[in-house]
Amino acid sequence: MESDFELRIEFDPTSASATNVLSALTSVTASFEHLDAYISGTLNGPLALTLTIDRVEQGSIRLFLKNALSSTNDDAIRDKGLSAIWREALVEFKWLALKFLSEEGYSKRDLLADAEKVAAPLSARLVDGLPDDFVPNFGTQVRRLATTARQIEGTAKLIAVRDGGQLPIVPSVDFDQRAGEPDPSVAPDTEQVRSQWRLVIKKPDLIGRSQWEFRLGRRPIFAAVRDRQWLSRFHAGEIVLRPGDMLDCVAESTIFKENGVTIDEKHEIIQVISIKHTSPDSIQDMLIE
Repeated sequence: MESDFELRIEFDPTSASATNVLSALTSVTASFEHLDAYISGTLNGPLALTLTIDRVEQGSIRLFLKNALSSTNDDAIRDKGLSAIWREALVEFKWLALKFLSEEGYSKRDLLADAEKVAAPLSARLVDGLPDDFVPNFGTQVRRLATTARQIEGTAKLIAVRDGGQLPIVPSVDFDQRAGEPDPSVAPDTEQVRSQWRLVIKKPDLIGRSQWEFRLGRRPIFAAVRDRQWLSRFHAGEIVLRPGDMLDCVAESTIFKENGVTIDEKHEIIQVISIKHTSPDSIQDMLIE
């Protein structure tokens, strides 16, 4: 099967429960979808991630990842021959994430430096260039993948395969402890920011209290909803969401900086003000502008 690369989820069929294995598969899939959604959504690119399960064998699941052409935004891109560059960049971004989770000597600083190199050809071809916080926020998305790798430890092994080479993913990787040698002259800087946002709702959490996926303009936002009163009404079915709905809310963001550069962000919705109903077509127009 033609693919950009393959993930193998290996497990012991005599001891691993089907529920745990499928949960591991779901977590891995969601992590890559979030990573791809961040890259494509932030840059308004023409490619979307396609995840295909090739087969389930005794003791392993083969998951193929491929970026397929979905739509092209001619207003944001200078030329129409960008699909190959997009595909190569998206594959490289994901491979960097897997490399970080595989190689002990590959620090977070190495990860972000290599991400800058991968992003450079894209930045040169985008009318507006890359957002200033694109690469640091890429690191935030890799944190999600690192968390997933730890969660499936003891249930399954995750191995990435590309061009005949293999990267065994190390579940014990701690994203924060792999930040490289610290600069003793610079103390980490944390900033708390409270904002009022109108967010496009892309993927709500329908049953629990995990993160929702939103859009703030072209920028993907992953945030948990901490307004318990509103959340209880939503889970009870008193509040119904429709495609194209937007959330007027108050958000609290924690911004982590090093040497004045944002290296991570965390967002929480602390108050839901209202839901604004609109059509999906109107939302699409807003995201393209």
